[in-house]
Amino acid sequence: MESYMLLEEPPMFSFFQFFILLTFFIMLGIFIYRLINVSLNMNATPTTITVTLIGKDQSVRRTQNNFTSSIFTFIFEDDKGERLSFDVGKKDYHQFVEGDKGQLTYQRKMFKSFERIKE
Repeated sequence: MESYMLLEEPPMFSFFQFFILLTFFIMLGIFIYRLINVSLNMNATPTTITVTLIGKDQSVRRTQNNFTSSIFTFIFEDDKGERLSFDVGKKDYHQFVEGDKGQLTYQRKMFKSFERIKE
């Protein structure tokens, strides 16, 4: 009488291995996306337009270690009514008020400067 041993083949990937690979590729995609975005911003030609500062926003983020960081945002409107939003530094945020008109210089999505026009 012959006895056969049935050997089961292990699955190619366990759920844990799949999850680790998926996480790796998501993180890699985010890194590549950010790298491309920074490269496009840096290689864009600076654009200067006349705008009005129509809004300011400050949001606070809490990190895992209970530290907080503030994000400061300006919202501009040009003569055609198009709105542009940029994250800015704390110094710039406190230097200008809503209603200021001036020359906005930016590169793609990156704020460079805002110079108020004195009327």
